Parts: sequence; structure tokens; C-alpha cells
Amino acid sequence: MTDDLFELEAPVDEQGGAEAGPAHMQPPTPVSQLTKHWGAARAEYDQARVLWADLDVSELLALGAIRAVYWLAMGSSEVALAREIAEWWADCAPIHGLGDTIR
Repeated sequence: MTDDLFELEAPVDEQGGAEAGPAHMQPPTPVSQLTKHWGAARAEYDQARVLWADLDVSELLALGAIRAVYWLAMGSSEVALAREIAEWWADCAPIHGLGDTIR
């Protein structure tokens, strides 16, 4: 009888039936592999622009990677990620000179 007094049960989420708890103890929302590649490609582009300003090859390779991630996102129905990449591309168009849209 006294054993029941000291057993703690995790609160249960009413809708999902899973354990609920404070927001800071919840697992992070999953990030897709394409989102990770987008971040890496963007970082490579920024690094190429800063460190090797007169070496266009690095910048073009980074832009090619960004373009590939954009089309992979479109093909995987990750519209929010594709939109983010397209907006970034349009914002950087005056710098890279490849137009406002990804082709």
C-alpha cells in the first residue's frame, strides 16, 4: 500500500496518449537532411565570398550546391525549404549575377 504512494507517473498528453512534460524537456523537432545540406551549402558560399573574393570557382561550386539542394527540396515536397532557398537566391542575385530565379 505504501509503495503506491511513492510511484510517480509521467503526465500523459491527452491528445496523443504519449508522455507530456515541460517544453524544455521535449525532444527537438526533427530537421531534414536537405535542411542540413542547405545550411552547409550556404555557409560554404559565405566563406567563399569572404575568404576567396577573387576566386570565382569556389563561389560557383557553392552556388551549384545550393541549386542542387533547391531542386532536391522541390522534388521532396519540402516547399518551405525551397521557398527559403529561392528567397536567399533572389536576395543575393546582385552579388552572384545569375538572376533572381534558380534555373
